[in-house]
Amino acid sequence: MIKIWVIKMSRYFSKFLLIERIKITKVFNGMVYGIRKVPLIGKHLGDKYYFYDLKEIVNTFVPIFSIIWQFIKSILTFGFAIIISRTMLKFLFEISDKSPLFFRENFDLSLGAVLLTCIPFVFYITNMITSSMLTDNGNVFSDLSKNFNFFPNDLARIFLYLQPFLIFIGRTLGFVIFGKIFANINPIYTFAFSLGLYFYNINMTCFWTKIYEKREKSFFEDRPFLQIILILILDLAISLLVLIIKLDFKVLSLGFFFINIILFPFTVKYFKNFKGYDKIIEKTINVYKIAVKDAKNIQDGVVKIENKDINKKEKIKGEGFVYLNNLFFKRHKRHLLKPTLIKTGIFFVLGICGFFLLSRLTIKGNEVYKILIYAIPIISYILFKQDKILMAFYKNCDSSLLYYNFYREDKNLLKMFWLRLNSIFKLMLIPMGAMFIIYIGFAIKFLIKTDLNLLLPIFYILLNAIFFTVLPLFQYYIIQPFDKEGKQKSVVLVLMNMFLYYIFIFGLPALATKIGEIKFMLIISIFIIGFVGLASFLIYKFAPKTFKIKQ
Repeated sequence: MIKIWVIKMSRYFSKFLLIERIKITKVFNGMVYGIRKVPLIGKHLGDKYYFYDLKEIVNTFVPIFSIIWQFIKSILTFGFAIIISRTMLKFLFEISDKSPLFFRENFDLSLGAVLLTCIPFVFYITNMITSSMLTDNGNVFSDLSKNFNFFPNDLARIFLYLQPFLIFIGRTLGFVIFGKIFANINPIYTFAFSLGLYFYNINMTCFWTKIYEKREKSFFEDRPFLQIILILILDLAISLLVLIIKLDFKVLSLGFFFINIILFPFTVKYFKNFKGYDKIIEKTINVYKIAVKDAKNIQDGVVKIENKDINKKEKIKGEGFVYLNNLFFKRHKRHLLKPTLIKTGIFFVLGICGFFLLSRLTIKGNEVYKILIYAIPIISYILFKQDKILMAFYKNCDSSLLYYNFYREDKNLLKMFWLRLNSIFKLMLIPMGAMFIIYIGFAIKFLIKTDLNLLLPIFYILLNAIFFTVLPLFQYYIIQPFDKEGKQKSVVLVLMNMFLYYIFIFGLPALATKIGEIKFMLIISIFIIGFVGLASFLIYKFAPKTFKIKQ
C-alpha cells in the first residue's frame, strides 16, 4: 500500500517538475523578449540568441529556480499586504485620533508595529476564503491539457497538494524573514501560520468542491462582484475585530494552524473518495474557454459603432478636422458619455450618503479634511480615467487615416490633438462638477469655520481632470499601442496603467497621510502641471514620428 502511494507521488512529483519547467521557461522567454525589445539592447544583440547557456542552467536546476521565483512572488504579495494594511491603519489612526479602542498605547505605524497588529496576515486569510485550486486555474489547466497532454486526475492532485506546497515554501521564507527583521517575531510562529495557510487552502478547496458537487458549477462562477464584495467586507470586519481585541500573533498563528490541521484529515478523506476530478477539471477548462471567447467578443465590439449611434438628421458643425472630431464624439456618446454619466451618478449618490453619515457623527473639521484629501485621488482615478477612448480613436478613426501622409503632418496631428484635448476635457467637466458640488457641501458643513485652505482641493480636482485629459492623448500619440488590426500590443502601456492604478489607489492616499495634506497637494499640483507641460512638448516634438501604423 505504501509502495503504491510512493510510486503515485513520485509520478505526480515528476509531472509537477515538468509543469514548473514549462512555467520557468515561459518566464525566462518573456524576460528575454522584454530585454530584446529595449531599442539599444535589441539593436546590439541583432538576430543571434545569446541566452542558450543560461537557459540550460535554469532548466537543469528547475526546483531551485522555482523556489526563487516563488519566493520573489511571495515577497511582492506580502509587501503588497503590508502596504495595504499600513495605509488602512494610517487612515484609521488619523480619523480615530489614535483611539485606544483600536491601537495599543505604543503603536507607532512602523513596519514592525503594522506586522504585530496581525492585519497583513489576516489579508491572506480573507483573500483565500473564496479560493479553490480546482476551479481557479482554468487558464493553466487549459494550456497543460491542450498543449502538453496532462490528464485531469494528475492536474487535480498536483494543484491540490504540490502547487500549494511550493507556494508554502516561498511564503514561509517571506514571513520568517520579514517577521524576524522588522518585528522580531519568532520564526516558529510565522512558520506555523504559513503551514496553517497551506492546510487552509486545501480545506477551502474541499469546502467549495462540496458546494460544486451540489450545484454542478462554481459558486462564484456567475457572481464575480459578489466574490469581491464578500472578500472586502470580511477583510474589513475581521481586521477591525482583530484590532479591537488586540489579537496577539502567537495566538493567531497557533490557533489558525491547529484549527486547519484538525480539519485536514477530513479533507484528505473527502478527496480520497472523490470521483469527479475529470468532470470538475473539464468544466473549469470550458468555463475558462467561454470566458476567453466572451472577452474577445466584448473586446472586438467594445467600441463598435451601431446603427443606433448614427443620427443622420443631426447636423454636425465645423469643417475638415473640426467636423471629423465633432462627428467622432457625437457617434461615441454610448461608449464615452454614457459610462461617464453612470459613474458620476453613482458617485453623487454615494457622496450624498457619505455627507449624511458624517453629519450624524461627532467628527472634527480637520479630520473630514483629511478624509477628503485621502479620497480625492481614488475618486479621480475612478471617475476621470477613460478606458475605451484610445481604442475608439484608433479603430473608428485613425487606423484608416494614418495611411495618408497628410494626416501625419505636424500641423494636422497637432490640430487633432488640441481638438481632442478640448473634447475630452468637456467630458471631464461632468465628473469634475459632481466632485466640486460634493466637496463644497462638505466644506460648508464641516470646514467653513476652520483655518484650512479650502480652495486648494478645488484646484487639485481641476488638475486631476487635466491630468486624465492629457494622459490618454500622451499614451496614444507617443506610445501608439495598437497594431494594424487594432489589438493593444504595448507592454509599456500596460505597465504604465498598472503603475497609475497603484499610485492613485494606494500610493497617493498613503503619501497624503504621511507628509500632510497641504504639502501633498502642492507637490502633486506641481507634478501634474509639469507632466502636462512635458507631455504637450513631447507630443509636439515627436508625435509625427511615433504616431504611425505598427506591424
